[in-house]
Amino acid sequence: MKKQVMGFLFFVCFAGLTGCSSPVQFSGKSEHWSAASSINPSANEKSYNIRYIGDDKEQLQQVNYMFTGSKNFHNSGKTQPTSNRLKISGASTLETPYAEEECMLLIMEWNGKKETITLVKN
Repeated sequence: MKKQVMGFLFFVCFAGLTGCSSPVQFSGKSEHWSAASSINPSANEKSYNIRYIGDDKEQLQQVNYMFTGSKNFHNSGKTQPTSNRLKISGASTLETPYAEEECMLLIMEWNGKKETITLVKN
């Protein structure tokens, strides 16, 4: 009986640790952009990838991006693309303890256009 109880407790602890180590994934898409982000609470890390998927013929000029509506992502930036096959990525540590959330917004601005992408928890 004691072995069964110990086995059960080991299983519960192992399952709990396994659940905590899985990264939380978010993804979203708009007409011109695709984005994914990941938060790994146990490693205290976060990352994102943004990709231009539009088929516009004009050259991309300065591209600005900003995550909003998130307790975990406060990243923003700008880039001067050299082609229309643009990929933007970044990684950093969490500034505060992980906060549970279901979605976040990513605002993209380029060539006088603006799109807001909703990244939803997968």
